[in-house]
Amino acid sequence: MKHLTKYAAALSLSLALLNLTGCAEKPAAESSDTINASVQQENTEQTAPESEPPQPKTVQATAEAQPEEWTPDITQRKEIADSGSLCGTAYIGFVEPDSDKNTCREMFLNSSYEKMFTNIGEVPDEYIASSEGGVDLFLVIPGYGCNAVVYSWDLSEENDFAGEKGEVILRSDNGAPFLLKCNRSDIMPDTLIEITDKQGQTLSWSPTISLKDGTVFTNIQSGTSSVYDFTHYSVQTEE
Repeated sequence: MKHLTKYAAALSLSLALLNLTGCAEKPAAESSDTINASVQQENTEQTAPESEPPQPKTVQATAEAQPEEWTPDITQRKEIADSGSLCGTAYIGFVEPDSDKNTCREMFLNSSYEKMFTNIGEVPDEYIASSEGGVDLFLVIPGYGCNAVVYSWDLSEENDFAGEKGEVILRSDNGAPFLLKCNRSDIMPDTLIEITDKQGQTLSWSPTISLKDGTVFTNIQSGTSSVYDFTHYSVQTEE
């Protein structure tokens, strides 16, 4: 009987300990929704593309300002118009056959014509032309509203010395003055200048120097107008 009583007491004590153990707090298990949300956030952080670097501000390019046309105001054009001419000219002088544009420009700037035509000054390269081997330097000034085209001019036995236009070596669509180095021969001109005004009046002219007296020989090929000569000629006195 004692043994049964001890056994019963031990059994009761064991059950009491089991109850105490079962009543101990357990950490709350995370719900499946919470786990899935965490995994999804982690995957998103790993696969999200890196943010694009800031793009530089686009600056709208502005078109470069076009240079103004070279159209010097030449007061002597009134003399040209009053004479009924379509252009004026001045013989600057003799230049070496291989003279370049800079040499021609310097020759003009060092002449008395630079002081006479004060608004011309530095002639741009596009308004300096030369025939091959030319030795005569002319300043040519188209009249008011006139356009000018300079051609090479072939005067030879092959065309019975009637003359034939070749390539364009200078064009002045705005009537700007220009320097022309031409004439490799004293007796055969090698350029032809065609000048047209707004009314359609034309002039064809090959600038040359007369072998008789050294003056500018206008040598009008066609047209009803003429060439006004600004050349300074030295006065020769007989001894």
